[in-house]
Amino acid sequence: MNLIKDVPEGKHNICIRLSGGADSSIIYYALCEKFAKNDNVNIVVVTLNTDKKPFYIPTAKKIINLVGEMTGKYPIEHITESIIHDNEKYTSVQEDLASNAWERYKFIHNYTGITKNPPEQDMKNFFIDNYKRFGLDLKEVLYHIDNRDKTRDEILFISNAAAVFPFGKTDKKEVAKAYNYYNMMDRLYPHTRSCEDFTDKVEHCGHCFFCAERMWGFNRLV
Repeated sequence: MNLIKDVPEGKHNICIRLSGGADSSIIYYALCEKFAKNDNVNIVVVTLNTDKKPFYIPTAKKIINLVGEMTGKYPIEHITESIIHDNEKYTSVQEDLASNAWERYKFIHNYTGITKNPPEQDMKNFFIDNYKRFGLDLKEVLYHIDNRDKTRDEILFISNAAAVFPFGKTDKKEVAKAYNYYNMMDRLYPHTRSCEDFTDKVEHCGHCFFCAERMWGFNRLV
């Protein structure tokens, strides 16, 4: 499994949008691991917070420090911003942050951890069989599956030659395979946070769609 594109000879910068979620965190680890001994390749990290999702920046910082301890590689800059929550503005500000980073660092690759939604019926069948094991209310988890963000069913790729989507054509099960491939299932995965419940709690809520997606993909929450 190779999540990271090769780079030409010479000095280069690479950007990654790191939320601290399971997807972007394993890509970030793979970047640092691949270029750990290559001082010609620098990594720029971009993270955006909102008032209703205040955990992105602190979780991303935790991942940066943890991966740095393991690989010796740290970003040349962690670019962050916090805004009032708004779905449309969140997307546009992310693009602005990436654009500003490009203006400053002229990176050749821009990584994002976005994945497709799990197959709907497959996910439902998983929880029909396993909801008791996870201590879930089956009606609630099925409700969240029915009301998932359907825009992820068809990934819209950015028309930017630098954009890289390692998981753009697959889902959380492939992300779990990546954690196993890099031997990071117990060293990194428990420190990631994918929960999208509007709370300032560090712990996963255990009932939102994104928590359910982790359970489906990894067969465990943390």
